[in-house]
Amino acid sequence: MPPTSLTKVTASSFADGVADVGYEAADQPNGNDFVNTGKTILLVDNASGGNVTPTFAVGASKFTVNDAITKTPNTPVAAAKVGFYGPFPTAIYGSTVTVNYDVGASITVAVVELEQTPL
Repeated sequence: MPPTSLTKVTASSFADGVADVGYEAADQPNGNDFVNTGKTILLVDNASGGNVTPTFAVGASKFTVNDAITKTPNTPVAAAKVGFYGPFPTAIYGSTVTVNYDVGASITVAVVELEQTPL
């Protein structure tokens, strides 16, 4: 099956912090995808009893020389912690980012679009 698409929220649309971002269940069997603008981040809330490691698909581009960029970071999120991934440069990840997880139970994710606020 294709990845399950996630709904993106804009950072300015929530007032109460991380609790307002609208977490969705991670789709471990099929993965998730989301629209990427280069200012997009993924939050991974791990309520499971062990680590979860998200991996991000990278397409071939001029930035994948010698396979250096195609090996995406595989930093795990510890149990009962929230991981932060991104932003994802569009030149490397494209306009849609696909993410897979090694564990799916008790994992929720949120996609947030960062905004630049003038000082």
